[in-house]
Amino acid sequence: MALEGHLQEPELSSAERETLWSGVHHKRRGLRRKRRAIRSALFVASLAVVGVGVHQWQAYTHRTELAQPTRLKLPDGSSVVSQPGTDLEVVEGTPLSVRIDLRSGSAYFEVVPNPDRRFSVMLAHHEVKVVGTRFVVKVDPDGNVSQVDVSEGTVEVVSREDQGLLTRVHAGGHWSSTLPPPLTSTTPPPTPTPSVAAAPEAPAPGANTSSPPSPSAARPSEEAQAAALFDQATLARRRGDYKAAIAGYESLLKRFPKDRHASLAALELGRLKRTREADPEGAADALEQAAKDRELNDDALAQLVLSYDQAGDQKRCLAAQSRYLARHPKGVHVNEVRASCKGSPAKP
Repeated sequence: MALEGHLQEPELSSAERETLWSGVHHKRRGLRRKRRAIRSALFVASLAVVGVGVHQWQAYTHRTELAQPTRLKLPDGSSVVSQPGTDLEVVEGTPLSVRIDLRSGSAYFEVVPNPDRRFSVMLAHHEVKVVGTRFVVKVDPDGNVSQVDVSEGTVEVVSREDQGLLTRVHAGGHWSSTLPPPLTSTTPPPTPTPSVAAAPEAPAPGANTSSPPSPSAARPSEEAQAAALFDQATLARRRGDYKAAIAGYESLLKRFPKDRHASLAALELGRLKRTREADPEGAADALEQAAKDRELNDDALAQLVLSYDQAGDQKRCLAAQSRYLARHPKGVHVNEVRASCKGSPAKP
């Protein structure tokens, strides 16, 4: 049984938040070791009261000392399940920015898709950036070796030193800090020196000495093309080139409608059409497609409600609102959905 409700805190200005956080973070570094035993005792006590390992996010460091996994809920709707012996710290946790330091151990992350939020897992020498996915991160006790296994979606692994992108790990993929970096050189391999002993026989007169390249060698696979389109559109969105992002997502959906990137592309397209092009009708078409994906249904239906509300289509807004509340009565966006449809009462 999960804890109900969230702690309500007064709004602070950006300067106040930064000042407050700087002081807290500085004190944490000095007192971390001294307070670890106290934290562990309180952590065990809180689990005994609740009955299960589920907690709302608070800005604290904890080490999972129990012999069972512990679930940590974050304010953006995401959650972290840490294994026994895991040492992690939620450095920043707001609906639009989540940053977690994972020093050792293993943690499973369920991240709610939200392109406007930054979600990062900080390792000793690397950073794992996420939009919306499910993945596991493991760090050895010394904090030197890190591994990432992605079950759904895509994550980016970048260097903490220069923020350079090292790799993208897609669903079913694995990355380890012990693996050699991917080859990025475009220099062609040296031409081998012909060997007299290995010289091929002369072709017969009239023989066709040229062979057409195989289709697989001539062009990338459809999966690779779709992934490239998705990456290009996402990069365009992040740098604020929304027209290019919309064009990229539309191209992906038109050319590769059954690709594994299609559902998330439809969600991003619908969000951009609603917020950046003021095209709620176009947004609704894309969002209906995204809503077919079980993992994206919560976000897609919420955006669909907002799109119909923006278009002034009360009938379809109420219908989408009822769909959301029936499927996600405790969803991440339930309050926003209930307040939509021009103030019309939602069906229970």
